[in-house]
Amino acid sequence: PQGGLGITQAIRRNSADENRTLPSLIMTSDTQQVTIKQARDAGASMVVAKPMSPTTLYDRMVWIAFDRRQFIDCPTYFGPDRRFKIEGYPTGVGRRASDKVIEVAAATEPNLDQSDIDSLFMAARAGQSE
Repeated sequence: PQGGLGITQAIRRNSADENRTLPSLIMTSDTQQVTIKQARDAGASMVVAKPMSPTTLYDRMVWIAFDRRQFIDCPTYFGPDRRFKIEGYPTGVGRRASDKVIEVAAATEPNLDQSDIDSLFMAARAGQSE
């Protein structure tokens, strides 16, 4: 009766539930941004759109089982860290105590010129690789 979001949220918010940190995969045919955000905010580890192939389902299950994200526990949310990748913090410093300083290393090779970049995209569009 609660639906997937309600069940996920109930499990995540119950501190006595031993399954609280298990990965949670939400499957939905409603791929509107608001629905995806609701699933994320309920504590889902991953959201997959239906219909899906068995390969896609398997890949996502493996991803959430073996590439576990850190769990965040605060008054308004309990669940996996909602950030998948960090490309840098807006102010240069993260908001959490566990956030590490990100330093970009110096380039080891010269930058590609525009014609090289264009040729890579053209090869990709044609289904070729260099």
